[in-house]
Amino acid sequence: MKIPLLLACLALLGCATTAAPRTASPEDRTALLLINQTQRDAHLQRDAQRMVSTMAEDFLSVQDGRISRPTREQVLGNFQRYFASVRFQAWDDLSEPIVTLSEDGTLAWMVVHKRVELVEVSTGEAETTVFAWMATFEKRQGQWLQTAVVSTRAPAS
Repeated sequence: MKIPLLLACLALLGCATTAAPRTASPEDRTALLLINQTQRDAHLQRDAQRMVSTMAEDFLSVQDGRISRPTREQVLGNFQRYFASVRFQAWDDLSEPIVTLSEDGTLAWMVVHKRVELVEVSTGEAETTVFAWMATFEKRQGQWLQTAVVSTRAPAS
């Protein structure tokens, strides 16, 4: 009598367990690097909509001594104005982005080092800047979205 009860308990326990937790995959790293490429293309093509498509609705920015949570419309407007005022000559990685994924494959961060060359439309003045930033990402409904960025910049030497 004890064995059938034990088997029933084991069967119920087996039904109650969930699937094995998801783990990060090489495809996740590739998808994150593709976001970096998409953002590069968006800059060079001055495509604000494409740039914003890589970001979460609840995006957080840390820059110039300020923390902000701009709305998607604000981010889009900021990029539209910025892209209208400049022409990019380069938006290139100085080193391979450093991508780190959580073990469960739902969170990631990327450290990026870029050299950006642009020309101001109104003045024709050229500017070269080196940026370094860390961006965070979440995988939501199967899609990686940038949730935050902490950015620094310095004039190129």
